[in-house]
Amino acid sequence: QETADPELLDPVVLEPETAVVGYEDLFNLTAAEGCILPASISVALPVDSTIAEVNVVPGQSVKKGDLLATMDMESVLERIEELGIQMEEEETRAERNISSLQMTAEIYRAELASLNAAGDSHAAAVKEVDLWEALMAVRHAEANQQAAHDRLQQQIEELQTLVEECGELRAPVDGVVS
Repeated sequence: QETADPELLDPVVLEPETAVVGYEDLFNLTAAEGCILPASISVALPVDSTIAEVNVVPGQSVKKGDLLATMDMESVLERIEELGIQMEEEETRAERNISSLQMTAEIYRAELASLNAAGDSHAAAVKEVDLWEALMAVRHAEANQQAAHDRLQQQIEELQTLVEECGELRAPVDGVVS
């Protein structure tokens, strides 16, 4: 005698809202709705900073969007200023380096012209390689200067946005502060 496979039921979709459960014998349970919520959610400030004010206490109920804490933005403002100074120093250092490399290239260009005028083709070929390497060093230094500038500028802009928009820590969900 063959046994029939049990009939598969369609999957049940649970909507994450509120739970409705009737108290009945487990075998007579007719319907249940619900969701599983995390036991706790950690929240943190988006940048290392000092908290200026805490607006909640443990055990307090909060709604999504309630103000939990306010950041002391002084440390962020100081970091913006430090990055601005660093950018100026790096640009000055890079400009000096580029200027030095450009002078070296001009010296090689003048030496190459002298060697060509003297008809020394072997020495001119060597000097031409030196000139090419010096010009490539200039381009490389300029590219590095631009990349460093862009990196620091992006960091400054991110911190400025943080000052403008993120000086507050708000509850991401309804819950109870632990």
